[in-house]
Parts: sequence; structure tokens; C-alpha cells
Amino acid sequence: MQRKVPHDRDLREVPQAKRRPVPRSLAEYDQTHADRDQAIKAAYASGGYTMQEIGDYFALHQSRISKIVCGLPRRSGEE
Repeated sequence: MQRKVPHDRDLREVPQAKRRPVPRSLAEYDQTHADRDQAIKAAYASGGYTMQEIGDYFALHQSRISKIVCGLPRRSGEE
């Protein structure tokens, strides 16, 4: 949401708890984590990305992202 707010807009009326730093790019999460699933979990935990956005970046369906974030095991036959 902060990406949509113009930079010259006064945010003093927004409570401190509602302000969130701009998240790192998904490419950064991908590069800084050796494991794809850990990168996905970190990106989602940042609060800056939806499961759909993360899925689009990693070329995975959002249901797969949800399973990764929740820590569900993979079914046999899946990569």
C-alpha cells in the first residue's frame, strides 16, 4: 500500500503501528536465501507481498505458496 502513496504526502496522521518499511524486492529474497521455500516464507512474512505476487515471481500457483508458508509437506510426485 505504501508503494501507492505519493512520496510527498504527509503521513503523520497514519499511526506508527500501521507504517511499514518498504519491503525488499522479491529478487533480493530469492538471492539471499539458499532455499526457495525459505525465500518464499521470508517474503511473505515481510508483509509486503501477497501470495499471488510471490507465486507470479517464483512461477508457482498461490495454493503452492500457501502450502509452503504454512509448512505443509509436499505430496509424493511433486517437485
